[in-house]
Amino acid sequence: MLPPTSRDRRSHGAREDAVLLCYKAGTGNNGNTEPPALYLKKIGAFTMVSVNPKSWEQAVVFTWRMVRSCRSSIYSNILSLCGLLRHYSIFWVIMCAPGSSPAKFLVITPEHLINTTEGAEAVFFCHLSPPLSAANMEIRWFRSQYHSPVHLYRKGKDENDQQLLEYQGRTELITDNIHNGSVGLRIRNISIPDEGQYRCFFEDPVLKSYEEGILELSVTVAGSPLHIHIVGHHDGGILVVCISSRWYPEPKMDWKWEDGKRLASASDVTARADGSFDIKNSLTVHKSSNRKLSCCIRNKLGNCEKSVDVTIDDVFFPRVSPWMICFCVYLAGSMIVVLLATLYIRKKSKRKVVKLKKKEETIGLLETEIKWRKAYEHRESVTFDERTAYNKLLLSLDSKKVQPTNQALTVPTNEERFDTEPCILGLQRFTEGKHYWEVEVQEKSGRFWSAGVAEETIRRKGGFRESPDSGIFVLRATQDEYLPVSTDADPIHLTERLHRIGVVPSSRVVTTQAANRRPTDKGKTIHFNYFCRILL
Repeated sequence: MLPPTSRDRRSHGAREDAVLLCYKAGTGNNGNTEPPALYLKKIGAFTMVSVNPKSWEQAVVFTWRMVRSCRSSIYSNILSLCGLLRHYSIFWVIMCAPGSSPAKFLVITPEHLINTTEGAEAVFFCHLSPPLSAANMEIRWFRSQYHSPVHLYRKGKDENDQQLLEYQGRTELITDNIHNGSVGLRIRNISIPDEGQYRCFFEDPVLKSYEEGILELSVTVAGSPLHIHIVGHHDGGILVVCISSRWYPEPKMDWKWEDGKRLASASDVTARADGSFDIKNSLTVHKSSNRKLSCCIRNKLGNCEKSVDVTIDDVFFPRVSPWMICFCVYLAGSMIVVLLATLYIRKKSKRKVVKLKKKEETIGLLETEIKWRKAYEHRESVTFDERTAYNKLLLSLDSKKVQPTNQALTVPTNEERFDTEPCILGLQRFTEGKHYWEVEVQEKSGRFWSAGVAEETIRRKGGFRESPDSGIFVLRATQDEYLPVSTDADPIHLTERLHRIGVVPSSRVVTTQAANRRPTDKGKTIHFNYFCRILL
């Protein structure tokens, strides 16, 4: 479909016909889209057309009688109308003006681009052929929108009430040869957004004729001077970067040798908000290369070019000094010697630590052995007091062994017997001196027991808790650990369960194994306060 020209945006009172031809895709010969032979049929205000006089659904032509000032809006309505015909393709729009006279003149404009630079001024000239006086004509300069003029001359004077804001105060109509049909437009302080097409539109109200010409403006911006940045050593050479900013249109930058040969390199281009471009190009120069370089930049139009030369001396290139080689060898050898010496010292120190640890363990075992032997010198033969035994504790005939039973035994009731807690006291009472005895533990039914000493006045009737406040100082065994019942003792974790306990009422309890009656688990001792009775 052909778009409406700028003339369709004119404000005029004459009438024109608009003809829209739509046809169904594939109705031509062999299924192509060329318009086939048409049959016309007049139906009221519409003219129908079809390739088949019996089927008027394949194509249709709509005609309107309209005022030319409304043609832009009707054009969009035509597009919407044909959009509803989903099975039809728009082929062309014919705009004809049977009520208007053909153009009486032509507008001649330069065929070449009008080039200018940012900040300068641009001058557009156009003239009528044949030469006619344009003093009483409407002369409208605009870009894409007819009703948004860049500059408007009408009725012998400038009328810029509707002028685009960005052109206000910057335009001037040159009318020196207006009587010969030649006018010009001067635009000052050119910027990048000013680039593009401009339309020079003439309308003669007397001849009722109009015509326009199109001009093209090209804007260039010569950017900042080239800046060479020597970054430093990179990939066995020296990295140099050429930088420049604010170019338009987008420039091209490359490197050249002294003989003019171009070097392969990649540019990094960044667009600015005002439409201009910043550019930089990196190059690694090696010592074996020709070190005199030129960085060149030019815009794509080829009408602006800058260059800068740079020479890199040998002193900047990385090189290996014989002294540096010797120093590196010496440094590497020293580091190896230091490393070996460190490893040797650490290994020797580790051996000393291991030996010292073994000595400490041996000393600890010997100290424990000595303490155990000293305590063993005060060994006592302890028997249980049957009168204190709980009724579910079975005592042996020699009163040296006790074990739990499932059924209560028939025992006499007395004040000394425990009636609630499964406890028993020893028959012997110690009030002074050093004493030592051993208790053998055989865990058959469970792993919960307590062994130690208790005060003679311990509570016998009712329940109580094993604690120093109750006058009880024992070693309590649980499923996973051993807990000294004391105010400041921590739980004890052993690798094996205890089978024999040495009780020293004077100060401590020493744990032993039944097999050899020697202290185990590295001589761990459990501290108790001194009391007079035994609790098992």
